[in-house]
Amino acid sequence: MEHGPADGPIDSEGRTAMHTPQDSPTHTPRTARRRARRVVAPVALCLALGTGTLACGGGSDDESANEAADQLAEQIAESGAGDDADVDIDSETGQVDVSTEDGDMSFGEGTELPEDFPADIPLPQDYELTSAMSTDTGDATGWTISGELPDADDSTFDDLVAEFTSAGWTKSSDATSEVDGGTTGTAMLDDGTWQVVLSVQVGVQDMPDSFSYLVSSAS
Repeated sequence: MEHGPADGPIDSEGRTAMHTPQDSPTHTPRTARRRARRVVAPVALCLALGTGTLACGGGSDDESANEAADQLAEQIAESGAGDDADVDIDSETGQVDVSTEDGDMSFGEGTELPEDFPADIPLPQDYELTSAMSTDTGDATGWTISGELPDADDSTFDDLVAEFTSAGWTKSSDATSEVDGGTTGTAMLDDGTWQVVLSVQVGVQDMPDSFSYLVSSAS
């Protein structure tokens, strides 16, 4: 194949083969990538290792083997989550606790409310926490908790919203809908200090009755 002076190669029929410029790849700024990894890595590792370590050590009768598996999983998680991360994994229960300079996260049946969770925020009458996260960026503080409601019924959402309003909280919005044989409800409430986005689902097919709170500073 011959080449023209500037247009590029010439094929056997005398036509100039044109080169289409390739689009330049879009690059995410390095700082943004680091921030994204810092936020996502602990959560992804916790979710993976919280179940994966059960296979590594949870089924063994050798206590020292279980402990070694836990320590190895924690080292892997900490290396991926960042130098400031402290990870604690219990392979027997699947409980995972992560602590970083920006906040704490817990996953599993042994999850407890964060120590600094506001005491004046009403909670369900009977609940089992499955995850909890607290964040403190210096400019803002917040919490996210979720769990199951073993004794929930059709009135649970309304009863919980009433707990807030009777304690002086203002309800700015609420909505309910029917989903797969059950109901879901969402309400936004605040007391002038904190704002809570409350969600409850009850009776949804193949899903546990559950709730979640997203807590942030009231604007």
